[in-house]
Amino acid sequence: MASSTDTCTWPAAGVGAPVAGSTGRWPASSSVPPGATPVPKVIWCASIAQAGASGETGAGSRLPASPMITTTDGKSEAMVWFMSGGKLTAVDGDSGKVLYTSSDTCTGIKQWTAPIAVKGRIVVGGDGHLCSWSLH
Repeated sequence: MASSTDTCTWPAAGVGAPVAGSTGRWPASSSVPPGATPVPKVIWCASIAQAGASGETGAGSRLPASPMITTTDGKSEAMVWFMSGGKLTAVDGDSGKVLYTSSDTCTGIKQWTAPIAVKGRIVVGGDGHLCSWSLH
């Protein structure tokens, strides 16, 4: 059964897709196949809550954060990283399947804050501090 919102459509609720009826913003992947009349097609959507941790109400903390993409060699095995509810989340760039959600929370994340990848770590800036994760 297909589900949709005004910004995103996905094949069905389940692993790697937002739960039908969920609210928030959705990072998405789309393709535009070549042809006389290109028709964009949504490939996947991932659910994202507010940037800041649950209960935070400061300016920008209740709005979505920006995603970042990493690859193993500049073109393969893409992962899309973003903050959602103060937690770092990674989804597979090809399928949108959730690959990682941090167990700890980083406070003070604001709208448009994107993670950065540096020396095997993912780093995010909060109000007056940095949060860092290593998957090793």
